[in-house]
Amino acid sequence: MRRSISCEDIIIKFDQLLEQAESVSPFITDKKIQIEQRDILTNTLHDIKNYKEQVIIQQEEGIANLFLYYQCAFNLKISYFKMCLSIKSKQYHAAWIYLVDMQDYYKYSIQAFRASILSSNDLTINRLLEYKQHLQSIEDVIFYKMPIYQSCGLQIIGGKCSICGGSIDRCTHIEERIYMGRVCKRILDKNDFIEIDHGALVTNPKDRRCIITKIFDKDGSGTDYITKKKLPKKKTLSSEISFEGVLAYTKQLDIF
Repeated sequence: MRRSISCEDIIIKFDQLLEQAESVSPFITDKKIQIEQRDILTNTLHDIKNYKEQVIIQQEEGIANLFLYYQCAFNLKISYFKMCLSIKSKQYHAAWIYLVDMQDYYKYSIQAFRASILSSNDLTINRLLEYKQHLQSIEDVIFYKMPIYQSCGLQIIGGKCSICGGSIDRCTHIEERIYMGRVCKRILDKNDFIEIDHGALVTNPKDRRCIITKIFDKDGSGTDYITKKKLPKKKTLSSEISFEGVLAYTKQLDIF
């Protein structure tokens, strides 16, 4: 016999899982424990999305947006554990990507909560707003301020809307807005046209995942931009200082 579960019970369950994850968030927590928590949250994401799909069918937008909030909140904590585990494995560039993922999931979680059935819960809103400073503290403690990033000029022809599946240049949906538990984004496939016409070094990029990874002196000796560690192999002599980095990042967040 299947037992129905109320929305209130679901909220209590998800909040308890987030609190449980928070209890093992300190960086010095054993690696195995953080892996277990990451996997628990990842497995629960399947339930969150199933609940969301059910209320989307019923056209319950406020509840669908609430489930999007939990989807983003869980992904934020998953990204946090991935960041910690990457650092412990000395994969520092990956750790930076997960940090920026956390900040983006935070942004969408705020938007989704404010568009949900619990939008009038000032206590939760204030707690979420305070968490922004916590994320900044994590960045300030683990990573020093990145002075420069990469940015590129893109010409994109094509792309489908993540909401309706039609051409995003012709439909009525607006990118970055939330519709029935999903964020509107341009979804590209192999048939769409993307041209990069220029690259530039900037201090305020559109995507902070586009970082400098390596810098090379004129004599060819290189340095890891994040760790400052000297690279073992030299490049060919050059008349100018050169660098390597991430020019564009195309992986989508789990916000649909």
